[in-house]
Amino acid sequence: MNRKTRAVCAFASALLLVISAFTMFSCKKAEDYLDSTETDLEIVMKAGEFDVPYEIYRYVAESYRNQYRDEYGPGFQNGERGEELLRAFEEDVDSMIVKLYTTLQVSKEYGLDPDSEVIMTQVQYNMDDIYASYGNDYGKYLADIEEYNMNDSVYRFLNRNDILATELMEIFINRGIIKNGDADIRELFGTDVVVRVKSLLISATNGKTDEENRKLAEDLKSRLDGGEDFESLLKQYGEDLYMFNNPDGYYIVGGNFIEEFEDAAYSLGIGETSGILDTSAGYCILKRYEKEPQYLENHFDALKNMYLTGKYNLILAEAQKNMTLVKTEEFPKYQILKRASE
Repeated sequence: MNRKTRAVCAFASALLLVISAFTMFSCKKAEDYLDSTETDLEIVMKAGEFDVPYEIYRYVAESYRNQYRDEYGPGFQNGERGEELLRAFEEDVDSMIVKLYTTLQVSKEYGLDPDSEVIMTQVQYNMDDIYASYGNDYGKYLADIEEYNMNDSVYRFLNRNDILATELMEIFINRGIIKNGDADIRELFGTDVVVRVKSLLISATNGKTDEENRKLAEDLKSRLDGGEDFESLLKQYGEDLYMFNNPDGYYIVGGNFIEEFEDAAYSLGIGETSGILDTSAGYCILKRYEKEPQYLENHFDALKNMYLTGKYNLILAEAQKNMTLVKTEEFPKYQILKRASE
């Protein structure tokens, strides 16, 4: 729904990259290709108790830079909104780095050593599978992951985080921190753990100016407050592609959507409409609806997975609040994005 959401999705997609099989064979040794450089390993910041090397910062910063360029154009940091966008860019990068290292921190807190032989053996097993899918053509493998701003070390880091997330979920379930039983979850689904909303979105990509879209959203909100029917306006003006294919609307399970969207959905009583939400997808107005029991049953497995994922995300989001990020004196030298005047 917004820039951060797309960033998280992009990183997840990179981590779960589906790799085609290649039969080429390289006679060079893996280490000739895969070792990080001294610059890659330079420590540029500290997240909690963990050193953050330049290669991790570069991966996150370059991924965000590409997204900001797509959204705001090349040189966005030097335009009229340059200072504002540069500050937002830096905040997004810092937040994502902290998020990545929160997985390590929470793992340690629950007795799971991120560097244990068991975890690292699983990482190596996964990496060997990936190398084999390229016929051990490490040059081709590196060329592919470099498109995602990664080197081998960063890919391994993300692979380990994925393994740790799976292990942490099992710990949370076994300790009763996250409920997993179908009966328990069905009972939760009868409460406000799940809320249903529909989205009246004026899309940011509809070819109109931001001012035109904002004025339309304000007009629609005024008409709704004046008593006009939400469904009628939704059919006439709604531009949410999800709503086109899912007329039942969104069944919100906390921890899966952007915070602003969830906060608005959970704040509504049944039949109430939200204010105008300003997102990168466009201007959005929500209305809360009664949940349909048959929908909950028909989509139980998908909603259960959303619940488990959401609870996990919320646990880590809470832990993230206690993480600090301190940049080293050397950091400015490695900074990916600066204003041209600097």
